[in-house]
Amino acid sequence: MSFIFHKKNEEEIILSIQDHWIILVKPVFLIISGVVLFLFMTYLAVLLKPTSAFLGLAALFFGTVFLGLCVHFFFIFLLHWEISALVFTTKRIIDLRFFPYVEDDVVHTEIVTINEIEKRKRGILQNLLNYGEVIVIVPGKSGSVEFHNVPHPGRIANFIENIKLGRTVEKKDFERLKPSFSKKFEFLNPDKKDE
Repeated sequence: MSFIFHKKNEEEIILSIQDHWIILVKPVFLIISGVVLFLFMTYLAVLLKPTSAFLGLAALFFGTVFLGLCVHFFFIFLLHWEISALVFTTKRIIDLRFFPYVEDDVVHTEIVTINEIEKRKRGILQNLLNYGEVIVIVPGKSGSVEFHNVPHPGRIANFIENIKLGRTVEKKDFERLKPSFSKKFEFLNPDKKDE
C-alpha cells in the first residue's frame, strides 16, 4: 500500500524532533537488571543442581522468562522513542505519540490558534541536560497542549513563536536546531530538494 502526501495550502514540514534521550534510561536500566537477574539465577541453578535438579531448572526457567520480558519491554520503549515525534509544519504542530499496546495518539494544533507558549524546565536534571516541557495554550481546546521531554525547550518555544508571527525561519536558525534533531519525516516532502 502506498500513500501520496499532498501539500495543503503550501504546507511544508520544517522540523521533526524526538523526545529527549533521557527517557531511554529506564529501559536500559530494565535490561541491565534483567541480565543481572538471569546471571544470578543461572548461578543459583548451577548451585542447586547437585541437590535438586527441579529447583535448579525452575530457577533457570524463571531467570530466562524474566530476561525475555526485560528484552521485550526494552524494545517496546525503544520503538516508542523512535516512532513518537513532534512535527512542525508551516501551519501546524503535529504530536505523534505511539506506545505499543497502550497509546496511539495524533494531536494537531493549528499555529494560528496558539494564544500563548510556555517552556518549563524543572529540577536539576532537566536544567543540566536541557530538556523539559513546551506548553501551548489554545483557546478552542480544553486547557492546553503539553509536549513533554522536549530537547532544548527554549529553542523550540522561540521556533514556534517565529512561525506563529510569520517570521521567516532563517537558514542559520534552522542550522542551529538541525544537529539536535532528527530529519526522519523529510520523506513527506517529496518536492524538497537536498542542498
